Amino acid sequence: MSRPAQNCRPATPMPLPWLPPLSLQANRLVGFIKLKTNALQPKSGAAPATPSPTPQKKSPILKIFLAAGAQKAFLSLEAYVCTLHMSPTNMGLTLAKHPPNPTANTIPKPIYSKIMKPLTYSILAAAFACGFASAQVTAYTTPVGYTTQTLAASTYNLVGFNVLTPTLAAGTLTGVSGATLTDTNVNFTTLLTAGKTYVIDITTGTAAGTVQEFVSWGTPDVNSITLPSAVAGIAVGNSYAVRIAPTLQDIFTTVLSSSLSAGNADIVWVPDGAGGYTKYWMKNGTPPVWHTTVTGSTDGGLVTGDVPLPYIDGVLVQKKLNAGTLVLSGEVKKTGSSALIAGGGLYNLVSVVPPVGVTLFTSGLQGNIASSLSAGNADIVWVPDGAGNYAKYWLKNGTPTIWHTTVTGASDTGLATDVNLPAAIFIQRKGASTVVPFTVPASYSSL
Repeated sequence: MSRPAQNCRPATPMPLPWLPPLSLQANRLVGFIKLKTNALQPKSGAAPATPSPTPQKKSPILKIFLAAGAQKAFLSLEAYVCTLHMSPTNMGLTLAKHPPNPTANTIPKPIYSKIMKPLTYSILAAAFACGFASAQVTAYTTPVGYTTQTLAASTYNLVGFNVLTPTLAAGTLTGVSGATLTDTNVNFTTLLTAGKTYVIDITTGTAAGTVQEFVSWGTPDVNSITLPSAVAGIAVGNSYAVRIAPTLQDIFTTVLSSSLSAGNADIVWVPDGAGGYTKYWMKNGTPPVWHTTVTGSTDGGLVTGDVPLPYIDGVLVQKKLNAGTLVLSGEVKKTGSSALIAGGGLYNLVSVVPPVGVTLFTSGLQGNIASSLSAGNADIVWVPDGAGNYAKYWLKNGTPTIWHTTVTGASDTGLATDVNLPAAIFIQRKGASTVVPFTVPASYSSL
């Protein structure tokens, strides 16, 4: 439920509008808030500020970070800090100039902070809140928050991207021609940065859930982007969102251990889409720099550009010595996502995008992966247990088709009980390649 913010004074206590801490094995949503903030207008005698009539960038109004068990959360408003005073049932909001600043031991460093940008008009309005009166116009934030994933030592950790980089553009498609998508209300040549990789989400229509990387825009006009290939079902009138793809450098540079040799450094395994991986490690230096490795011990050379990590794919993190914690902050996606699953027995590493609430039984996989009378012929879902091992699940034919477990990948070890899905899983696809949708809990529509 959304609540109005207060101007420059402690707020009247109100029900706490954040999702309580939930633990899902290695993936934990510490909390997130959706705030409703009054758009502010000057007191009588001054002209009201006017936002752009056709804003092309959409970003969270507030950057919100909650420490687990904390009694305060800090909401960054550039020159101002909003502090939420929380109890189990109530919260108050105050606004103060910088300093103070959140300290490193109070809240975790947000991984996506380099690319989270405040909405200019809303931030300016908040900065002058002490001299402004409340207005009648209301602006809503996108739900944002952060999740934590444990990186266990001396093992391979599945990592998924379950909160997303900010939405840069959102609207409805006014043109579709093969792989070229057009929105005449958006100038992509001014909105996007050359040399970067972006991701488009299709959120309505037959192709809803489609997630595609793209690196090309501006042809045949400034209102168009070009996907790597045409996607079946995309049509004029479909809603979409565009965001920048996070990179290896954004996410892991401050989290993993470096070394002079690949054999002693932590290694990130990035799926190549064909059943293999490209491996990256950080070589000691000032600062440490990313290199590749083929064998896990050789030095494959310097990485000279950004390595994009589209959020629908997961990655493997091979921790060598010390355990660690990965903190991701960003937007909570409220709609489903579809993953391309390569066939022929390949193991597909995919992110479970909703940060909490998705279980094996409610994930949308049933009916979209292959079932069989035997585990050896069915697709298998590998769910990590956080200790380097996996529980394996398959769908057994029947009326109805029902989830079973297997230990060897061929044996039938009985009916499965429902389990929460962590941030990333493997799907072993036995047949031809296919697209598998992941659903979100119904409650996400009201966030």
